[in-house]
Amino acid sequence: MEKKFLHIYIQARWAFTQKMIDEAMMMNNKCDWYRYAEGVYLVHTNLTINECYMNLQPFGNSIFIAELNIDNIKGWMPNDFGDFINTVKRKQKNG
Repeated sequence: MEKKFLHIYIQARWAFTQKMIDEAMMMNNKCDWYRYAEGVYLVHTNLTINECYMNLQPFGNSIFIAELNIDNIKGWMPNDFGDFINTVKRKQKNG
């Protein structure tokens, strides 16, 4: 299955730290991710939205996941956010 970008928001259950959520976001090393605000992630993965949801559901009170068309974007973010996107796109292009 081809990798895609997902936008994920997760409001953690009280028992889970941000570090625990970050580790859960790895989803068994099946994705690359960038957290750009508390609980908000840009994820590059070949998992389905449902698979991501099932991996994260035990950690969150609220979860929202949507596929993102990264080729049609506009705005300003920190340089490392752009670096993340470019690195992931380069890895995808090179196989």
